[in-house]
Amino acid sequence: MDPRRRRSRLRLHAALRTLMAEKALAEISVGALTARAGVTRPTFYANYAGIADMLDEYVAALLEGIAARHTSVAECDDDRVLRDGLAATVAQALGGLDRRDPRLAAILEGVPGLAPEARFADLVARLMEVPRADLAPQERRIRAHYLTGAFVGLLRLWVRDADGPPAAALAGTFADLTVFGRRGAPETWDVT
Repeated sequence: MDPRRRRSRLRLHAALRTLMAEKALAEISVGALTARAGVTRPTFYANYAGIADMLDEYVAALLEGIAARHTSVAECDDDRVLRDGLAATVAQALGGLDRRDPRLAAILEGVPGLAPEARFADLVARLMEVPRADLAPQERRIRAHYLTGAFVGLLRLWVRDADGPPAAALAGTFADLTVFGRRGAPETWDVT
């Protein structure tokens, strides 16, 4: 990408983040955004069709980052290995996000036409493509959507409660629930 175009996009994203900290997304106009970013309207429209496109780009970057940092958590017979791998992956995903970014909060609350959960479920399904003869594509899809719903719920909690538990603690609880269900890890385990 042309360095000038990249610089303009970065300025627009910084301005959007600042404006979203001040007011609701619906109250932000392209004019206010370009004025805050110090770019012209034609520059904005040369890069994006609208503000929702900027958020779409933000979601795509988040998903790419999660995929790049993902350490494969293969299904295995050792529940401790599976739990610890899942906890590490979730902690890494949460830790890689800025929980105070108003763009993230707005996306989690819902931006018409963005559908981040469906895109995240597609990513999870791709990451789950560990060859298994007993896992049909439909079952993989269902598992991906189930895990996505649970993860997005956890992410909403993490973003809303900025002074809450650290990412590692939430990730551990998520992994316990995912691997062991509502009863959590066996009492004989010392999960820290």
